[in-house]
Amino acid sequence: MCLHTRFSESGGRFLVGYALKLGYGLTLSPFLGGEIMDIDQSYDMDYYTTTDADIREFHDRVDTRYRGGLIGARLQIPLGECLATIAGSVGRYEVRTDYKGI
Repeated sequence: MCLHTRFSESGGRFLVGYALKLGYGLTLSPFLGGEIMDIDQSYDMDYYTTTDADIREFHDRVDTRYRGGLIGARLQIPLGECLATIAGSVGRYEVRTDYKGI
């Protein structure tokens, strides 16, 4: 019997933003970002059956790709000795998976 598995992952992520002073100690920080990730998996198995004297083979391959973006903002408000933070973001991602198998 022969068994082979492979797994690989690659990608990256970035986030950029800027702090804007609005007065009265308020700070608004808009930001945006993105992400790219690829995950590849393969599985191969060959084995010999004694019942019908034949070699059986299984081959599976799954490739997954993530692509997405993020946008948002953060508002910082000084409250005496404390600092209140309000933040929000929205993102959109596309995920695509391909399967090939025998």
